[in-house]
Amino acid sequence: MLAFSGCYFGGGEKERLELREIRKRWTTLPRKHGKCPLTPHEVGLMLGALGFTNDTYLYVASGEIYGGDETMKPLKDLFDNTGTN
Repeated sequence: MLAFSGCYFGGGEKERLELREIRKRWTTLPRKHGKCPLTPHEVGLMLGALGFTNDTYLYVASGEIYGGDETMKPLKDLFDNTGTN
């Protein structure tokens, strides 16, 4: 599913290479057109820009995050009270 979205979710070089191989048939990149969901890091930056402080409580209500704890680390670094289920 991720391969067909054209989105990149911060999984490192291994993820980039795997997804690049799958995407070779698709030439459009939805991310360039703002059609991908924000990464956890981008969410943290946006919330900070909107004036939320690092003691704001955040709850990430989703399934398993692609990239796991490594992907969530930038958001948790920006907001101390980040919880997931």
